[in-house]
Amino acid sequence: MKKAVLTLATLAAVAAVATTPVSAAEIEVTPAADGNNTVTLLGDGAVVDDFTAVEKVTFYVTYDQAELDNADTWIGGGIGTNSESTGWAMTEWGKASGEKAIAIEDTLDGNKGTITYDMAEFGGFADTDTYAQVWLQAWGGTVTVDKAVVTVADSAAPAEEEPAVEPTEEAPAEEEPAAEPELPKTGTAPVALYVGFGSLMLLGGVVIANKKRA
Repeated sequence: MKKAVLTLATLAAVAAVATTPVSAAEIEVTPAADGNNTVTLLGDGAVVDDFTAVEKVTFYVTYDQAELDNADTWIGGGIGTNSESTGWAMTEWGKASGEKAIAIEDTLDGNKGTITYDMAEFGGFADTDTYAQVWLQAWGGTVTVDKAVVTVADSAAPAEEEPAVEPTEEAPAEEEPAAEPELPKTGTAPVALYVGFGSLMLLGGVVIANKKRA
């Protein structure tokens, strides 16, 4: 019978699949056209199921190239949160010359850029909040908000499936042929054959003829 054998390497591979870390999920949304570019995380119109799992909200924006090139034109504004625990909390962003907490030059690609509210850096919400929002305002310059991306810790997402590991099989042991009986080294082989009355009988190598009586 063939035996299935799991080697140490196979067991290690299976363990690696079971403990594969998962990455965060990104949810693309359209901010509310309310002048604050609001992204609601808890309450009416919430874009996520669990607001406490939100790690950051990133706004993708387009600037006016002429204003970017003009050192005398200031571009900037505020980004922050709105909830029961935080109130209307704000962090300023803008050109680096303005020494703001978020410098737009750090993410510029042509006239495109991003402005990010990071919960770990600027502070998040409380579990007891009944509403929670992140917003973005521009106080100077021409800034168009193209979209927002909410990054959520996705610990419940399944790890990527790896191909099933086939157990290795031991090759069956070769069967040895049955041993032939050993013939005697000396003398005659003990053989007896009897067919019927008047036939020959061979016994111990001696032939005996049975003759019929008259």
